[in-house]
Amino acid sequence: MSQPQYQVQEDLPDGYLLALGIYVQTCSRIELWAARLICLTNKMSRLDPDFTPVVDKLRTGQTWKLVSDLKASFATLQEQGETDTELLALGDYIEKSLETRNKAVHGTHIVLHNGFIMIDAGEKLDRTRAAYDPTILQAALDNADQVLRKLKAYCEAI
Repeated sequence: MSQPQYQVQEDLPDGYLLALGIYVQTCSRIELWAARLICLTNKMSRLDPDFTPVVDKLRTGQTWKLVSDLKASFATLQEQGETDTELLALGDYIEKSLETRNKAVHGTHIVLHNGFIMIDAGEKLDRTRAAYDPTILQAALDNADQVLRKLKAYCEAI
């Protein structure tokens, strides 16, 4: 085994760091495609010169506002006749997953002696500390990937 290159590698296994990085980037891309869906639902064209700046403003603002706007977009799609219940349920699912996303992004991850991971989210998230079995973390990544794939596919199809 090679020597850790970075300090954090002394504290967390490389496989976990890789999965965490994939999860964080998956969440970032969910935010990007959610912002694009909001713009497309609001009748913006991808060719509109304001499309990218509006997307950027949405995805880099308050996450709760992005999710609220996304849920409104799904309601609009349903009113327009969209019947894909899996797609329409994403707003609620993403809203319920925000705490997990925030802990992953803002928390300090610590390996416990029993192999579980503790995430200390600090005062920002009520100093929550929780221990997670690595299989739960993998499930969060798998679920986030499914959300991303669904959002991206829908946006690319319209």
